[in-house]
Amino acid sequence: MPLDDATTAPRARRLRVTIGSRCLDDTPAPAHPRDVPKDGPAARWAKGVIWTWMRAGEKPDLFLSGYARGPDRWGALAAYHLSVPRLEFRLDGRRWTNERPARGPMARWTEETMPASKASPKAWKDWCLARDRAMGAAAMRAADEGWDVSLLAVIAPWSRTHGTEYSMEFFQHPQIKIEALVAPLALRPASATPVG
Repeated sequence: MPLDDATTAPRARRLRVTIGSRCLDDTPAPAHPRDVPKDGPAARWAKGVIWTWMRAGEKPDLFLSGYARGPDRWGALAAYHLSVPRLEFRLDGRRWTNERPARGPMARWTEETMPASKASPKAWKDWCLARDRAMGAAAMRAADEGWDVSLLAVIAPWSRTHGTEYSMEFFQHPQIKIEALVAPLALRPASATPVG
C-alpha cells in the first residue's frame, strides 16, 4: 500500500557544485580557427565523471559554479543540458543566473573591485580564492536551510597550484557531501610539469 502524502516527508532541494583543476582542460588549440577542438584524454575523463555525477540520483534543483575554465564550466554545461538552473559566481564580482546577470541584492558576490590579473599574481590568486570562499559560504547557507548539498572536486595530481584541494576547505560543513575524484596520472599531458 503506498504511503499517503501526509506521511511522506518533503524532498530536500538539491544543490550541486563542481570545482576542479583547470589543467584538466588539456584540449589543444585547433590548427585552424574554423576547426572544432578535440578534447585531450584528461578533459574527456573529467567531462565523463562530471556528467555521470550530475545525472546520478534525482535531478538537482540548482547548480552553483565559479565559471572557471575546465570542471567549473563543464559542470555548468551539464546542468544546462539537464535543464538545471545555474547560479554562477563570476570573477568580475557579479552573480549570473542562467546566462543573465543577477539583479538586486543578488547582483554581486562582493562589492570589491576585481584586480587586473596580470598586475599582481598574488592579488589575482587572493581574488580567485575570495570567489571560492563566497561560493562555499553560499553552499553552507543552503545546507543550513535544509538543502541537500553535494560538491564534486575533480583533481589533477599534476597541477602546480593545488587550488582545488585548497578550495575544498571552503565547503567543509557537516551537511555538505564532498566527493573528490583524482585523475589517473596516465592522463597527464606530456607538456605538464612532472609530479613529485
